[in-house]
Amino acid sequence: MRKLVVLAFLSGLFLFVVKAQQRDSLKLGQAIIPFNKLNNAVKGQPKSVSLDSYNQKKGMIIVFMTNSCSHCIRYRDRIKALQTAFAHQGYPLITINPSNPNVSPKETLAEMQKNAIQEKYDFPYLQDPDQVVAYRFKVRYTPEAYILKREKGQWILKYYGPLDDDMENKKAHRTDYVINVMQALIHHQKVPEYDVVK
Repeated sequence: MRKLVVLAFLSGLFLFVVKAQQRDSLKLGQAIIPFNKLNNAVKGQPKSVSLDSYNQKKGMIIVFMTNSCSHCIRYRDRIKALQTAFAHQGYPLITINPSNPNVSPKETLAEMQKNAIQEKYDFPYLQDPDQVVAYRFKVRYTPEAYILKREKGQWILKYYGPLDDDMENKKAHRTDYVINVMQALIHHQKVPEYDVVK
């Protein structure tokens, strides 16, 4: 397995380095290998969650995020709004914490549970402590969003990248990449393609 290296915490933004050929291998329209039985920090929900538990859904929104990343904190309300907007339309939200709790004490399952209670998460908040799923999704930073659509028994990648173009949450007008892609999928329109993956 190719190793994912934690590069830095830059202004609280959790950055990852992935070999170029590995990152480039992630293409829109490709099938994603499902993850299995990740621990869930949200009490009152299943203790572990697999992607294929959602086989009957139209698709999924997956956001990789952490407890302590400053950008994730700024995005919390926007992330929660995705569940409110799209879960009832067949695209529920799953969030995954790709941090190693042995390196980042604020990212343990117990701390995730505290955060889930405080933020009143009504969607799974899963732990990926060995970063196996993060490797598979070629995660570069948090928060990073992935939109999957269920097609012919497979999970097909329709978008990956930032939620929008307002990381600092300061713009009066922003481009909501995830929302725009979701609206296109729901209304059976051409999915917009954004040049946001560098």
